[in-house]
Amino acid sequence: MLDWRLDSAPSVLEPTSKVYAKSIVQLAFRLGPSRAGQRHVPGHPHRIAVRIEAMCGRYALKTSTPNLAAMLGVDIDSIPDAGSAYEGSCNIPPSHPVLTCYNDKNGERRLARMRWGLIPGWSKDGAAKFAMINARAETIDEKPAYRTAFRRRRCLIPADAFYEWRKRDNHKQPYCIRMRDESPFAFAGVWERWKPEDGEPVYSCSIITTLANDTLTPIHPRMPVILSPKDYGSWVDQPSPERDSLLALLKPHAPEPMVAFPVSTFVNKPENDDERCWQALANE
Repeated sequence: MLDWRLDSAPSVLEPTSKVYAKSIVQLAFRLGPSRAGQRHVPGHPHRIAVRIEAMCGRYALKTSTPNLAAMLGVDIDSIPDAGSAYEGSCNIPPSHPVLTCYNDKNGERRLARMRWGLIPGWSKDGAAKFAMINARAETIDEKPAYRTAFRRRRCLIPADAFYEWRKRDNHKQPYCIRMRDESPFAFAGVWERWKPEDGEPVYSCSIITTLANDTLTPIHPRMPVILSPKDYGSWVDQPSPERDSLLALLKPHAPEPMVAFPVSTFVNKPENDDERCWQALANE
């Protein structure tokens, strides 16, 4: 049973060799967002050129649990200690527990904490945790890691903002992207249950991405799918909806309500977690 109280990574790899793919993915995860160059992969005789594009590899959520419950259509009485149990974060990195909204077996929306980085249920050792933070909308119904979750286990992942890095001269400039009115929103996500041979089940999720809208295009070619509130029910409540109706929801959000602005490199370190992460630079 899911317990809501439970307590930058690569999405694109372009190696010069397909050998040792798993080691490359693990290496890329350690390198963090938007880094590239010649790297030594353990077990490989040569250095390998790897390009990494982290799409939605960091985000923020500070809205209170009662307000999130109202936004997502969750019964507040179903949440233990709803007024104080969830503290949120200004800098949520991959592999951390994140708040999600899913539909339980009784057809009720629930809040639960899940590990950000989907582990397919068929995984032998959970190694998929290194590269499953994002799922591409264009192939989510085809890829073995996501297609079952896409059909049966969809979720909403609330956020107040997310971060992307843009190449500027000889450095990467972080940007904060949020709604102009600073209202929270919800990413489209999928989730899975993975059971190791020994131990408790691990519940994990991925954020779905699509092509960038006009607000994001100068920064990154892709963006997370942000669902309209009127589509929340279509995404999470229908047990077996038509494939085409689901895919139609996975489109870029309208650019007009969104804003993107540069922030301090303070956000680069996942351990930095306060409002300095999303404060606009004074000289921009």
